[in-house]
Amino acid sequence: MKKTLTVLLSVLTVLFLFASCATVEPIITTTEYYVGGRLYAVQAEGEFQDPGTPVGLPANAEFEGWVLSGTSEANTNWIDQPIGTSRFDAKYTVYNEVLYYINGTLWTRQLTKDYANPGAPAEKDLPRGLVFKGWVIEGDVVANTNWKTVPESGLVLHALLERDSTISGISEIGEKVNLQLDKNFDVLGPVTIEETYEIVDGQVKIGGKGYSDLLNAALAKYPKADQVIDIVVDYKTVELDTNFTSATSPAPKKITFQTAVYTGLAIDINSTEVKYNPYTLPADVTAAIEEAVKSAIAELAPAPAPVAEPAPAPAPTV
Repeated sequence: MKKTLTVLLSVLTVLFLFASCATVEPIITTTEYYVGGRLYAVQAEGEFQDPGTPVGLPANAEFEGWVLSGTSEANTNWIDQPIGTSRFDAKYTVYNEVLYYINGTLWTRQLTKDYANPGAPAEKDLPRGLVFKGWVIEGDVVANTNWKTVPESGLVLHALLERDSTISGISEIGEKVNLQLDKNFDVLGPVTIEETYEIVDGQVKIGGKGYSDLLNAALAKYPKADQVIDIVVDYKTVELDTNFTSATSPAPKKITFQTAVYTGLAIDINSTEVKYNPYTLPADVTAAIEEAVKSAIAELAPAPAPVAEPAPAPAPTV
């Protein structure tokens, strides 16, 4: 019995020694990040931090955060790294687009989450001679008024355009003229004229082409032209050195030339009824103004000198 106890004690001692010498495997901490089911990044222990918005998200996706596996909300604790191997998945929402077209050309786009009236386009974005009247959902015929609910019938809207009743030109005195004309006119095409003139001491020395010259050029190109509208002027200035000197100007004189290029659209007006013209007054108003001017001139004129009475004739001598 004593011998058996001695053997058992020896075996226990050996087992204890083996257990003491065995290596304890440490727990490895690794954090993995996935985007759309694919591994995106890995962080080792001590490297734990918010990896930020991932690259390579689907088009029109809005990133909402990183979600720890087994939870549903975006993680906000980026101090305490989960022990062991943990997984975070990118949470994002993909939105559809709402497209806005002007005369068949894409003007702007919105995500459905930002759906709202984009407002009226700038005049430069509209076709010439047309005015904006609202946005029409594709397949509809009237301007949209509900900007709270994304249209179920389609995510495409078109600008509702109508012909403008206002055209513009340049008067003989260089002022812009706005004429309210009937809507029926046809654009014939562009017309351009140019002139080069000298500038001396900041003053134009030569030049003087005006609207009538542009209209004449339009008539030569388009015999049916009635007006030239949407006139744009481009300037180019050139300085030339000369060998001219004088007693008052010993240094060579520089001559400055400027070229003006006038471009507009020639139109054929189908109806020439003028509804409003700020440069033409009604006949009765014109007559009243002329009468008032005459009265003012009469009041300012000096009064005529009194005419002396003729002396009485002397009495006849008897």
